[in-house]
Amino acid sequence: MIRVLFISFGSEWHDDVWNVLAIESLVGDLKGAFPNDVYIETVRLYKHMEIDTFIDSNNSITDYDLIGCSIEIGSHNLLDHFLIRLSENHYSNVLVLGGILATYAYDYLITLDSVQELKPVFIISEGEIALRHLVQCLLENNFDPFSYEPNTYQYDTAKGYYIMNSSESIDLESLVYSPLPIVYAEREYKIRIIQTSRNCIFGCTYCSQGPKKKWRSFSFERIKNNIEIFIKNGCNEFEFVDDEFFGGNLAYNINRAWTICDIIESLAKKHDCDLKFRIFTNPHIITSKNTGDNGISFVDILNRLKKLGLCRVYLGVESGAANQRKRYNRRDTLEECSNSIYLLESLGIEIDVGFIMFDPEVTLNDISENIDFIQHNNILKYNTWPLRPMILTALTPMYQRCKSLGLITKRNEYNVASFEYVFLHSDVSMIFERISKVADSTAKVFYIIKYIYKNNFYEEHFQKEVRTISGFLEQNTTINFDCIKEMISLFREGNGTEVELNKTTLTAFIREYDLISSIEQKMRSYKLLSDKHGKLASAIMQAKEQIDIECRTLKEGVFI
Repeated sequence: MIRVLFISFGSEWHDDVWNVLAIESLVGDLKGAFPNDVYIETVRLYKHMEIDTFIDSNNSITDYDLIGCSIEIGSHNLLDHFLIRLSENHYSNVLVLGGILATYAYDYLITLDSVQELKPVFIISEGEIALRHLVQCLLENNFDPFSYEPNTYQYDTAKGYYIMNSSESIDLESLVYSPLPIVYAEREYKIRIIQTSRNCIFGCTYCSQGPKKKWRSFSFERIKNNIEIFIKNGCNEFEFVDDEFFGGNLAYNINRAWTICDIIESLAKKHDCDLKFRIFTNPHIITSKNTGDNGISFVDILNRLKKLGLCRVYLGVESGAANQRKRYNRRDTLEECSNSIYLLESLGIEIDVGFIMFDPEVTLNDISENIDFIQHNNILKYNTWPLRPMILTALTPMYQRCKSLGLITKRNEYNVASFEYVFLHSDVSMIFERISKVADSTAKVFYIIKYIYKNNFYEEHFQKEVRTISGFLEQNTTINFDCIKEMISLFREGNGTEVELNKTTLTAFIREYDLISSIEQKMRSYKLLSDKHGKLASAIMQAKEQIDIECRTLKEGVFI
């Protein structure tokens, strides 16, 4: 029997609920493909100390035939520490690296001494088939450390350097085995996650998928099995984290969605349970007038999904500015964006609107158009962060464009799959510098608040608290939003001096201080804010200290 260890490295400040899906998918696939030949253990680690404890208490760490590491944003230092400890224990079997950083930051990771010493195999993109083949080779005792696996970046022992092997999209129909939910003792995820498809039909320039990735659907049998596994494990709440749930607006996509509705309905009846779930979609798709069999429309599908438990839709709007949308290669129109918001509102479906305010070439006009769109469509109430800057991920078309314009400065130290950049226009740069100071001062507070909100959104007995928490998020974005608007006005009036910009920034800091003080008061009476680990209280204290420093500096007339 082959012993496999999967380690998922998580950042304490970037712990999205879907980060564990890669491990869940691989565990389910390997156990399904090799039911009697593979023994799998899993662990999720967040700190160097946890790595040391895990290795020191695991006398058989070198006995695993294969160790797979999933590396998420903000966890590359954890990986480095783990590999150093592996090397100290003389691990010499198969080592595989996967996840976001393995796919988009392999060029950085191979510069680490620990990686150069252990020479792991990098999984680029999807890993099920490559891992199946590696396990099969181990079972047959004919493992070749360099076997030219598709979708991998491997060290060629003959040539003495890493090379990229062919990139191939997996036929999802061949992945018949459902992911297996993993429960990590240190974190309880109330909301489980599921994919019914992979990739997207669109080709946005900032997206890490790139223009060549094709949308593909899993089989209905796998989707059904996946949902039923959740229900049997007592979980009736989940998120469909497909890049785009429907996959298009053709008759095939409509019929497919209707069949998924049939699956959900049949399982709810079979197990006598009420389900609640969330999907991700695009304005161009759900506003389409196309129909499927028997004249079924997207309005019909959304109505039926709501009756079956659809509670919230993540809607990728991304921009309300015409020129910015061209840079993003957005195929949906502004009219479709507005109509999609109106459609979901009319159906009584909650919305979470994705929006990217700042990109390297953004202008004041772009920002103003974004503000007008946000105000006209009342987007702030949808828990949107309107000042979100674009993450410039390696290998994307936007990255290549910024590189040609000389706007890239360095690799991001936290998310090494992305790069930092300067803005093309100085007025935008001055606004962003100041609003970033305001936002960063309370970022940890509102990260924790947003996580609490998202993880308890479905809890009926906490609805009053959830609404209040949502209000805190909206007030935070409103403060930042008002600050941006005022600074734009100053530039348009020809009064965008450092003194005037600093006055506006000072006002925003004072408002933020008052807001987090209100949150601090609610912690005494709100169960969701009880903060048993002390993280929220600590974040509030740090935020107040930072705001005090910034305010004193601004009052002295100097902006750090």
